[in-house]
Amino acid sequence: MHEDLGALCAEVFVQEGAKVLAADISGGQIETAAALGPSVRALRADVRPTPGLSR
Repeated sequence: MHEDLGALCAEVFVQEGAKVLAADISGGQIETAAALGPSVRALRADVRPTPGLSR
């Protein structure tokens, strides 16, 4: 499993009984979800700011 901060946090949440959504644009979320089991769903997402959008 890709051992980045997000994956490590997801692992702790799963150990505590949470359902987790692993979101990333790189594809690493698929590996994280597969490694952590059925409590984790993978989603490809780009959360970078979009030019021209305001809050």
